[in-house]
This record gives sequence, C-alpha cells and structure tokens, in this order.
Amino acid sequence: ENNEVFKVFVGNMPFTATANDLERHFQERGSISPKSVRLLTDKHTKESKGLAFVELSSHHDLQVALRLHHTDMGGRLIRIELTAGGGGNSTKRKEKLKEMNMKLKKERAERVAKWEEEKKKRQEEEGEGKAKEGGDDERERRSERPERVHDGESRGIQKPGHER
Repeated sequence: ENNEVFKVFVGNMPFTATANDLERHFQERGSISPKSVRLLTDKHTKESKGLAFVELSSHHDLQVALRLHHTDMGGRLIRIELTAGGGGNSTKRKEKLKEMNMKLKKERAERVAKWEEEKKKRQEEEGEGKAKEGGDDERERRSERPERVHDGESRGIQKPGHER
C-alpha cells in the first residue's frame, strides 16, 4: 500500500473562487481531477483568503498541477507550489519544503532553457530561409521573446500557456 500524499498549495486565487471553481480550473487547464480541495477561510467572517490546498491522486497529476503555476484564474495569476503537508514550522518540515522547492525551481529552469533552445533553433532555421528570401528584421525577433514573470525566488520563468 502506497501512503504517498500528492498535495499542492494554491495562492493568489480570486477571493470569490470556490472549491468547485478550483476543481474546474484543474480539469479544464490540466485535464486532472483533484482528490480534494480545502479552501482557507477567515475564522470569523468565513470569507475566502484566496488560498487552498489541493490533494491529487498521483505523481503525474502533481506534475501537471505544478505546470498550472501562473495560469489565469478570474483575472489573477495563481501560484501553485509544492507543500510538505502537515503544517507547522519545524526545522525538518522547512528543510523538506526548501529541498522540494529547489528541485521544482531547477525543473522549471530546465523546461524554460529547453524551450528557449528549441525557439533559437527554429529562429535559426527561419533565418536561413529569410536570408535566401532577402533579409531578417531584428525588431521582429525582439517582439517574439517570451513574457517573463517573477515567481517569488527566481526570475526568468515563462508563463505557462504563453508559448509562441
């Protein structure tokens, strides 16, 4: 029996978003169905804090969910991050989170580097074709650069869904 838990933290959600809205976002954008969604609410007002924990069924679904980081939900770019679960601020938990997030940061950087390498190769191939046709426009190349966002720790991560 496998006791692994596949859970992500979702932040920067619209305050009006419901658990059903978040489930629908995961289904429509990632074709995955969360096992459970727990919205964090204010203890007194019971209003949403725009935060949630989402449990998933498999490592595959977890990877798909992480790719939804910085996708638009109700006009806001939601944050999707790994969580060690369990809450608290123990040193062991903080170290586990740090390790998990470093791995995720590396994977995202590798994915962006691969994307940029593929884009450069396409541009070179197109450039060869344009050279034969009579020229290349630098302004056109500059306008095709990917949009960049700040993910809290690293810079230069491309927004998912904004590939060109």
